[in-house]
Amino acid sequence: MKQLLFYLWLTSAVLHDGGAQQLQITTYSSREGVPAYGFNSIFQDSKGWIWLTSGYEVMRYDGHRFKTYYPAANTKMDFCFKVIEINREIWVIAYPSLLRVSEDSLRPVEPINNNVEIINHLHHRGHDYFLCNDGLYQFQNGSVLPFIADASIRTPTSEPLVAFNDSLLITSRQNRLLVVFDVKNKVLHSIPLPVSDISQDEQGNILLLLQGTGIARLKQILPERQTLKIFTYPVFPFKESIYTRFVVDGQGDFWTYKQFRELVKFSMKNDTKTYNEFHGLPSLWFNQLFMDREKNLWIAFNSGLCKIRNTSWERYTIDESLYSNHILFFTKGPGAEQVLVGTQNGVNVFDKGKMKQVSHLHQPFRCNTLVSSGSKQYYIRDSLLFSAIIDPGTLTVRSEKMLANLKTTGIQLAVDPSGNLIIATTKGIFAYANQQLTRIITDTNYFRRIMLDTDGRLWAGQFSGKLHCYRLWKNTAGLQLQELFSVDSVSSSMPRLVDIRSMAETKQGDILIGTRFNGLFVLEIRNDKLISTKHYGIKNGLSGNTVWDIAVDTAGTCWIATMQGLNRMQKKNDHWEVNDESIRRQLQQATILFADGESNIWVANHPGIVIVRREHDLTIRPFSVSITGITVNGKPYSPDPAVNGGRLRHSDNNLIIEFSANTYR
Repeated sequence: MKQLLFYLWLTSAVLHDGGAQQLQITTYSSREGVPAYGFNSIFQDSKGWIWLTSGYEVMRYDGHRFKTYYPAANTKMDFCFKVIEINREIWVIAYPSLLRVSEDSLRPVEPINNNVEIINHLHHRGHDYFLCNDGLYQFQNGSVLPFIADASIRTPTSEPLVAFNDSLLITSRQNRLLVVFDVKNKVLHSIPLPVSDISQDEQGNILLLLQGTGIARLKQILPERQTLKIFTYPVFPFKESIYTRFVVDGQGDFWTYKQFRELVKFSMKNDTKTYNEFHGLPSLWFNQLFMDREKNLWIAFNSGLCKIRNTSWERYTIDESLYSNHILFFTKGPGAEQVLVGTQNGVNVFDKGKMKQVSHLHQPFRCNTLVSSGSKQYYIRDSLLFSAIIDPGTLTVRSEKMLANLKTTGIQLAVDPSGNLIIATTKGIFAYANQQLTRIITDTNYFRRIMLDTDGRLWAGQFSGKLHCYRLWKNTAGLQLQELFSVDSVSSSMPRLVDIRSMAETKQGDILIGTRFNGLFVLEIRNDKLISTKHYGIKNGLSGNTVWDIAVDTAGTCWIATMQGLNRMQKKNDHWEVNDESIRRQLQQATILFADGESNIWVANHPGIVIVRREHDLTIRPFSVSITGITVNGKPYSPDPAVNGGRLRHSDNNLIIEFSANTYR
């Protein structure tokens, strides 16, 4: 019985950890050609190829398969340390001599000075510098020559070499010194500083991992008498000295590890996340962390290799304190940069990078829908309309007051510029103004969505009917609606605009309407009249014709949630471009969307939610596409004219050409 209880406890712990933070991870093992003992270094060349060394093999990964490069005849390689690139030529730092890739083999680099121990390489302002065991060397006329050498340095075998500015190159030494090479004056400076690693972010900032202090930004290096003075700024402080290596990703977050224990991610929102084998890591014996130019994280292990894809998003579930994995709504929170997340079991607030819970009378705070107006929150619980204040500090509900009984199910709330409430229900549209609840239209249909646009028009979409547009105005009798027009059929060549599920207004003033079965409609309005309507569906690049929700971020980009995934729309030259983000973002289904003030997109994607972080466009670079194999009728085919005459015969069928491109999305 004790054994059974222990097994159940252990299984529960494993399942809990496994769902905590999901990684978009790809592992590579011996099945893909990876050595059983793994890799000790990773490098990406200017073409985008990934190069790896295992100590005994040099391999290249082209995004499809691994290829091994062997030493040529009479070429000795007892051990290989890492790969570098010199003048677009691939070199291998190896023992007993430096090697280069020549066609499919490794050959010695000649002439070369093999008496120096090369540790690292940096191409800077047209020159190739080598960090060696006794200082800085330069590649000149085919030789590696001393440039700023000092036998007292004795740099270890795995230190970085980074350019701080045009004339200063920096490295570290045994967690005790920051070594600065002044290449302009050919002077070396050793500054006492417990630096264990150096990295650089996308903006070019130099970041230092300081033992017992944390991660700091290197701001300035200034001359002071006969030495230099260092100015740093703390970025992510921590006192642990167990971390020795780190990299920075495209979101500015830091990745490091505790050897044999866990992979660690330090978020810029002061959030720390840890990962281990339960999250998909193939090993905890880390050899190197490497960030490629697409900002995917590669990890070389002692027994394999893995890649964590740059999805630019984070998932939150009940394991991160969500009341439930079933999401009802997103809306702006009571405090600056806070976001409220409504679930079927209670309301959460995302604050300072953490998911927290809102409570009322020591119980989870529940509601079906909610909207904020000033310091107050208005919400519906079942058929009752309430007001209250959610304290942004304690996250407790106070001053709750029941305002009215709708006597039907409330679906959505909107607030007009005067602070009056507009309420969509399953039996029409109501208004709450001057402490009175009134029905403002005679239509008693189920209204699924309402929206007030920037021109003061109220848009209302029926669950099983058409779209209405009203002008909202106020008289002595209270709020009134004047219908401007309604739409259910635009033309015989366009699907019907019915069964409304979502709506949003673009930065240009266009109205986007999502439907249950018929895709997305873009309406152009002028002087309260419908001028034009455009339709977008699967044939126009939308991932699906069921449009659950729409959000517009601060940059004006429109995000579309469909049953099949997530889409992005941007207006260029009076034309809307539709992009399917489902595969790139690894999101195959989306139901509810919200754009926060930083243009992050919140997506209800079971289980729980996904926050898609705002990202900068990737730098456009050329990349190579190679033909990796040709088969005809199942047999290998060589395009060499000397082998097959250079042409296919009429009887040659079942032609298969395999391509491989060095892109890692």
